[in-house]
Amino acid sequence: MSNGIVIAIRVGTNFTNCALEENSIEGHVWRGEPLDKSDLADNTEIVTEETPSIVVLSSEKFDHYFGYEALKRIEKQKKGDLIFPEFVKNLFCSGYKVPELLRAENGVPLSSADVMEKVISYLFEQIQSNVEGSTCRQFVFTVPTMATDDAFLFLKHSIVNAGLSEDQVLIIPEAVSILQYCKLHHNTYKSVSGKDVEAFSPGKRSVVLECEDDHMTISVLELKDDGSLEMVYSNYEDVLVSCQVQEEFINMFIKVFGKCVFDDFYSHCRSDYFNLFREFCGNMSKDLHGKEPLIITMPSSFSALVTDKTGKSIEQAIEQTDIAQKMAYTSSKLKIAPEIFQSLFLEAATNTVRLLRKGFQQSGLENIVNIILAGYFSKSTIIQDHIRMSFPSHHLIIPRDGNVAVAKGAVLYGQNPAKYMKARKMDLNESTGVSLC
Repeated sequence: MSNGIVIAIRVGTNFTNCALEENSIEGHVWRGEPLDKSDLADNTEIVTEETPSIVVLSSEKFDHYFGYEALKRIEKQKKGDLIFPEFVKNLFCSGYKVPELLRAENGVPLSSADVMEKVISYLFEQIQSNVEGSTCRQFVFTVPTMATDDAFLFLKHSIVNAGLSEDQVLIIPEAVSILQYCKLHHNTYKSVSGKDVEAFSPGKRSVVLECEDDHMTISVLELKDDGSLEMVYSNYEDVLVSCQVQEEFINMFIKVFGKCVFDDFYSHCRSDYFNLFREFCGNMSKDLHGKEPLIITMPSSFSALVTDKTGKSIEQAIEQTDIAQKMAYTSSKLKIAPEIFQSLFLEAATNTVRLLRKGFQQSGLENIVNIILAGYFSKSTIIQDHIRMSFPSHHLIIPRDGNVAVAKGAVLYGQNPAKYMKARKMDLNESTGVSLC
């Protein structure tokens, strides 16, 4: 596609985003306008009001909210709203057939096809306004790896009904896109002896573990001699990673400041709470092997509640707990010792390793060389360390571009499409089977 543009659209259960590129193997991340390459390192995870990372759809009429506007709406818990990531999961991953109707919280039925077509039309409009010229365009859509075969057909019909011709469109699972990305950016690594080792070569198998907020998907892919891919195993579980971490986070605050303080904070200052939790999780990519504390900014609303409910300052409340030596508060900054932070991710890390072990056992596959850790919680150094310790003979790969690696991998796939075979979702009593996608 020397004179064309490859545009990738990730239709995800956690994020929906886009990437595009013209005449290059490096994908720009699209934020409403193409970014310069120099901006990629610092801006790959920015969410703007224009970027369709998170979409909220009104069930009473088709209003759409994107980025921070959508987050605000979610945090206010507007009854009747349908959150697009949940819509995608219910639509693509709920059974063999895509349901024709889905219901929002207020019970209003929504046409699955109507919602999908309108969201895709919106994305097309945004792309058209930001991509100049009339050059040939190839669209690559990614769907959750756990999506059913019927979901591929449903999405293709929705795309065509939204105005694209069928020959412009490719649809691939996220795991295939992630592997395509890693083949370019993580193709070699150093062995114990210091030699360069090729991570991806014919016959080698890679596990792709997608570690998202409320589920994990595990897939095993093998690269063939002709460059094609075979997904020889795929399965997923509802593992509430975000909920596990959030529960530990809440328990820590209740232990220090009391349940009535936290309950009022969550009920009356919900946006502040979600901002606080996001900032807390933002520390999970940091190196926790040193003694430097992790720092989060406490909202003034929380400080006022502590004083109002307990008659104490935040500093005084901390001093009266058994973790006073591992937590401090100065100038609106809460400083947490690394070991306290690590303990809050322990259950999530343990469940991640358990799912990997289960996947290895169920698949019964050998020649697995790489473990590719993707998804939002792939950034957690605690989860990464647990995987390294549990599987020392495997090479762990964490895509460097985080959530946008899926969209970037889809761009690369569109520039050099590879045939692949898709596995069925399996259980303990089922042998490995594949079917053409």
